Parts: sequence; structure tokens; C-alpha cells
Amino acid sequence: MAQTKSPIWKRVAIAFSAIAGVLVAALAVFWIWAMPGKHLRGLWQTEGYGYVIEIGPFVSRLIDHTKAGCVENMAFPSNLFLLEWAEGVSMDVEGGKLILDTGGIHPWTANRINQKPAGCDIQKDPNDPVWNFEVFWANFDEHYPFFDMYGVDWDARRTEGLNTLAEGADLINVLKKSLRGINDGHVGMIFPDGWFSPKDISNQPGSREAFRSAFIDFDSLTSEPNTGLMYKKIKDDTALIYMAHMGLDVPGGRRSDEFAYAAMGNVLNALGDVQNIIIDVRFNPGGSDEVSMSYARYFTHQRRMIFSKVTQLENDFSEPFEAFVEPAEQLSDAKVVFLTGQHTGSAAEIMTFAMRGLPNVTVLGGATAGALSDSLGRKLPNGIDFGLSHQIYRAPDGAEYEGHGIPPDIDMPLTKEMLYSASDEHMKAALKLLSQ
Repeated sequence: MAQTKSPIWKRVAIAFSAIAGVLVAALAVFWIWAMPGKHLRGLWQTEGYGYVIEIGPFVSRLIDHTKAGCVENMAFPSNLFLLEWAEGVSMDVEGGKLILDTGGIHPWTANRINQKPAGCDIQKDPNDPVWNFEVFWANFDEHYPFFDMYGVDWDARRTEGLNTLAEGADLINVLKKSLRGINDGHVGMIFPDGWFSPKDISNQPGSREAFRSAFIDFDSLTSEPNTGLMYKKIKDDTALIYMAHMGLDVPGGRRSDEFAYAAMGNVLNALGDVQNIIIDVRFNPGGSDEVSMSYARYFTHQRRMIFSKVTQLENDFSEPFEAFVEPAEQLSDAKVVFLTGQHTGSAAEIMTFAMRGLPNVTVLGGATAGALSDSLGRKLPNGIDFGLSHQIYRAPDGAEYEGHGIPPDIDMPLTKEMLYSASDEHMKAALKLLSQ
């Protein structure tokens, strides 16, 4: 008897099932291959930063820890390949310590613990306003180093906040009020109605966006892909490098410092053998320190320390970390005018540290924003994200510029008159200086 064929839909279903089975098996093999080893799994407590890292075979968690309790900051897949390929993060154990390298200039270190710290067993309603305020207050109390600089009595703010909540005040308004007087651009919270920072900008002559629109002709600039670098030749012997930010859109598997280093090399090669360069970071809000330091390598002719930093611990500070810039393989010998101002922030200030004092560089403009510390990302039990400064940066001579900014060599602050007339006096002064 002749056999009849099964219906085509049935044969297709069988084929798809076989393919799906192969894919699932391949995924399982891949996951097991990239799974953290037993030497990585378990609980780790960071040295500084106030985090507990819980590494499991499939899911890992970053947990904020304070005396007020523990809050899960984020969960991420425990796949070492994906972490490094997508986020540039690697983990290993050296000398009994967990080394978490995020691609930055200073990897995190953590010590193994057998159980979660005291306070992590606290279980409360995540929407309880009092608990959210206590977690908020404890994070600043344990990690924020600048209360004295801003004249803030943080213990008194706790009493005030709890009393106001007891009277039925709205949590968000209480949090905002608690931050008054902290004139720090790295302190801020993401509320349902948007970003809030206590930073006072009322005395600025104009916004970053207003000055950028008035002074920067973006149509005339060539962009280096996946970076904030833009450039053009002003004259045959003079070029402009405008740095919009110190961030990167790094392709999978590339380290940010290596990518930034190559990008600046591409820009300098495209400009050719120019004798003069104007580098403009006046409206640069920052990004990553390692990007700034990678850019600065091309103008640094010998290894030099550019800053040190300490991290606020609960009752003390960490040992100082010293940051050095190494010379690039191919150096620029151009004469450089480096433009700064009150909108030069964070990682752009790190590049200012790296460039100031070099024999071929003159810093011209206004003092920078004075927001040098990294921002420590935290989360409240109700899901609200916030950030705070938690480090003190110092110049090689020990000077601190948090809050008032790094001064230029030639002081020429931005003014309302420059904005209203759209007259870029900094660029005019830079060109005049380079022609001398």
C-alpha cells in the first residue's frame, strides 16, 4: 500500500520544532560557556560606593546598601560575554577581591561576604513615604562630602523632613526642599514630571543651549562617528575641534578608552599637519573621564599625573587614587588654545585638568562648572532614581575646585552681551593669540 504524505503544515511544524530545538540547545551551551564561575558567584560588598553585588548563575543584582536598608538598583543577566560585548564590563577575582572593570579609569573592588549586610532584611511598603525619605537621607549622609561647603546641616534636614511628612506633606516636595542650598549639578532626581536638581543657574548669563546656538555653526563642522567630536579647518594652518560631550556610542566589544583614543587620532589625521588648534569644551556637559583622558593623550608629551580623588565612605575617605595621562604614539605639536566656561562640566573638567599646564596649551575663557565628582546612581524603594556627588577631586598641587571651577590662564567669562550680540569673543581672542 502506498504511503500518504503528512499535510504540509505538519511537516513545516516539525521542521520549525527541530530548528527551535537546535537554537535552544545552542543558546543553553552559549549561556553555560559564558556563565560566571563559582569563584565569582555569591555576595560581594564594594569598597566605597555602598553597593552589594549578588552574582548568580543566570541573574545578577546590584543592590544599594545604607543603614536605612537595601534597595535593588538593577538586575542584569549573568552572562560575562554579553556584559563585556554590550556594556564593556568585565569581572574577575584577584587576590580574593572582585574586580569590576567598567572600562573607566578606576575599577570597582569588592570583598566577599557570607550574607547580606545588616538592614537588608528590612521589609517595608516600598511606597511608604517615611521609609523612602529615610533611604534618601541615609544615602546622602553616608556618601555626600560637601555639606560643609554649602553650609547645610544634614541632621537638621532629617528632622525637618520627617516632621513635614508627619503633617501629611507630599514626599516629592519634601525631597526637593531637603536639597535646597546644595548648589551641585551632580545632585539630582528623576521624578515623574522630569529631572530636578538644586543647582542654582539664576546667575548664569545664558543657558548652555542658548550660547551653543549663538556661537556654534554645526553645518560647517565634520562629525567623528559615535563621538562628540566635531572639527573643521579655520585657516590652512589653524583648526577647530569642538567637543559637544565626552560620551561615546561604542560598538559591541570595544573598550571606551581605546575607541576614544582612535577617534581623536582620526580627527587629527583628517586635519593634517596644522600648526594651531582651538579646542572648544565651553558647552560640554561631560560624560566619561576615560574619554577625556584618551583625547588628551595626543597633546601630552610625557606621563603626568593630572588629578587624584578620594571616595566618601560612611565615616571616612578611601585612599587617594591618582590618575595619569600617558603620551600617545603619535603626538600633536600644535599650539593649542583650550576654551572653557561655566558650562564646562564633569568629564570636560577632567580634560581641563589634563590640558592645563602643558607647555603648548593656553586655557582661555571662564572658570569651569566645578562639578568634578563622579555621580553615584541610587534608587529609592518606590523606584525613583537619583544621583549625588561622592568624591573629592584634587589637582596635583592639592587644590580643590568642586563648587567654584577650574580657573583659566586667561580669564574672559561668558557674558549676556556676548550672547545677545552673538559675538564669540573667545574665538576672536583665541585666533589673535595663535597668530602671535
